[in-house]
Amino acid sequence: MSQSELIKTLKLRAELLATARSFFAQRSVLEVETPVLGASAVTDPNIQSFVVADENKPPRYLQSSPEFFMKRLLVDGAPDIYQITKAFRQAEAGARHNPEFTLIEWYRRQFDLAQISQETAELVQQLLLIREISLPIQRISYRAACQQVLGLDLIEQSLQSLIQLATKQGLVAAEKLPRAALYDFIFDQAVVARLPQDVIHIVEYYPAEQASLAQLSQTDAQLAERFEIFAGGFELANGFLELRDADEQRQRFQQDVQIRSEQGLPTVAIDETFIAALRQGLPACAGVALGLDRVHLIVAQVDSLDQLLPFSWSAL
Repeated sequence: MSQSELIKTLKLRAELLATARSFFAQRSVLEVETPVLGASAVTDPNIQSFVVADENKPPRYLQSSPEFFMKRLLVDGAPDIYQITKAFRQAEAGARHNPEFTLIEWYRRQFDLAQISQETAELVQQLLLIREISLPIQRISYRAACQQVLGLDLIEQSLQSLIQLATKQGLVAAEKLPRAALYDFIFDQAVVARLPQDVIHIVEYYPAEQASLAQLSQTDAQLAERFEIFAGGFELANGFLELRDADEQRQRFQQDVQIRSEQGLPTVAIDETFIAALRQGLPACAGVALGLDRVHLIVAQVDSLDQLLPFSWSAL
């Protein structure tokens, strides 16, 4: 990266950060900080955390998201909060992936799924306008997106049909994966790739198997109160109407642990401190995490993080 390119990149990043902070300040959302290093890691089989060894002491984990810490703040009485932070996930580094990346994560009390997803899309709009990229917002359900692109409803497909669809899209050993992983692969490979890139898409109401930390829909048990934002060919954000039931969350974590065992992944203990916080009482809220690096890619109109980040994974 030349000196002029470096300065251009740094200034654009500063504009993105300033715009995000202004966005939340206008809405009276409080900026907070939480630890980057924690005693627990997430159980999600799709996320592998970095372990930091400490001789003669229990290991610590670089956090893949500030979610658990931020929810603990809400339990302790914090108002609407946001954070701009580094997050870490072991993954293959590539054009759109960096094991160390920047998240904007926030939580809004008493927001429903429509409110939090609309606010997320509006933040993306404002960030893109820094370089006069003006995109409309369109809302579509997960089911409708699948029907529109694939001509079928993925949620109604049998496990065998999902395996066949995933195999057709190039997934090896699809028969060894649970429904949630098959949904994720098929949707990413076959649906997202064909969504128009000149629109900010709010895709909402994901399959219940992909609920993660989201509530299930009260009107359709097959669906989760979860959404994602897509633009420019990228997944930019992932958000939930947050699950508040400690017993249900523990059960989901236990299912994750079982899947990790079946897939030969590293064992991860359930975060009992987080479960205890949920039991104490998480206020009704919605939350979302937005990947700032991917927004930066779109605004800078470049193809790879190596063209964007002064210290990308390959440049360390």
